Amino acid sequence: MSIEAEPEIQGVLIKNQTIILEPNRQQELERKGYGEIEKDKLFLKSFESLYLLYIGRLALFKGKKNIEFVSFLQICKKYTPTNLLIENLQIVRLPYGSG
Repeated sequence: MSIEAEPEIQGVLIKNQTIILEPNRQQELERKGYGEIEKDKLFLKSFESLYLLYIGRLALFKGKKNIEFVSFLQICKKYTPTNLLIENLQIVRLPYGSG
């Protein structure tokens, strides 16, 4: 019996907002309680994007550049008060030695 990994979700970073453009992925994520749909786009909250990056489900791009977990965490710190990030990210932690 083989275990299939869940498919990777493609996201686009605009300022500090992660946008999911693919309709099938939007519906999948919205059913699971992620983000908010506005004008045919799913906007993820910072902590949702961080979680999906951390577990390897999200490939996040700004232009052609791939944004990794630690890089996105630094971006989030610019736009979100640290206490809100900590409050929302209690289960997401940096891997040992990466910070």
